[in-house]
Amino acid sequence: MPEIIKLEHGKLEQSEIRYHILENRLENNNLITKNELQQLMLTEFPNGVTVHNFEENFGTVHSILFNLSDKQLEISFGSPINNEIYKLKVGENLPFNEIEVFIKKNNYGPSFWKFVK
Repeated sequence: MPEIIKLEHGKLEQSEIRYHILENRLENNNLITKNELQQLMLTEFPNGVTVHNFEENFGTVHSILFNLSDKQLEISFGSPINNEIYKLKVGENLPFNEIEVFIKKNNYGPSFWKFVK
C-alpha cells in the first residue's frame, strides 16, 4: 500500500514470503476451494501463513474464514493449527465468553526479522 510504503523503511522478509504464498495460491487459481483457503491457515510459516513466534510478540492471534454464500464464519482464537475452529452463522453469538487458547512458542531465528527493500 503506497501510504504504508512512505512510512516504512523496508519490509520484513518473512512478511514478503507469506504475502507471496497468498499471492501464488490466490492468483494462479480462477477458483479456490474452501479447503484450499483452510489449508493456508493450517500451514505454519515458512510454508504457510500461520506464525507461532509469540516469544518475540509475533504470532497468529486469530483466523477467520468468511463464507459469504452461507453467511457463516469459521473462527479460531490463537493459531488454527493448535486451537479449535468454531463455526458461527452471521448474527449468532459464540457459546462462551472466555476460552483457553494454546500458544505454541516457536523461534524462527534471527532471519525472521530480516529487512528487505
